[in-house]
Amino acid sequence: MSDYPLKDFAEYSVWGGGVVPERPVKCGLLIRCPNCGMRGGVYFRNVIGDPQGQELFLKAFAGEPMWDRTGDTLETMSLSPSVMMNGHFHSWVRDGKLKIDSVFSCTKLPEE
Repeated sequence: MSDYPLKDFAEYSVWGGGVVPERPVKCGLLIRCPNCGMRGGVYFRNVIGDPQGQELFLKAFAGEPMWDRTGDTLETMSLSPSVMMNGHFHSWVRDGKLKIDSVFSCTKLPEE
C-alpha cells in the first residue's frame, strides 16, 4: 500500500552496554508506526558487530523471535520474515523501506 524510508521510522537497538561493554552489538530495530508513532521492535538473528557479542546476545535471548537480516545500514536493510505491529500495520522491510501492505488500524497522530 505504501513505502516509507526505514531510516525515517527506525533506529538500532544496541545490546551489551551493561552486560558486556566491550562487545556491544546492533541487535535489532525499534520501529515507529508511521501513522501514530507507537514503537515496536524486532531482534536480528545475525547482529551487526562483534561475533563474540553475537554469541552472547543469542544465548541471552534464546527462545525469543528473531529476524534474518541482510544489509548493514538502514538504507540497505531487508528483514525476513515480515513485521507485524499488532493494532498498527503489517509490513515487509525490503531494501531500506517499510513496505506496508495493510491499512493502518491505529489512530493517526494529530497534525502539528
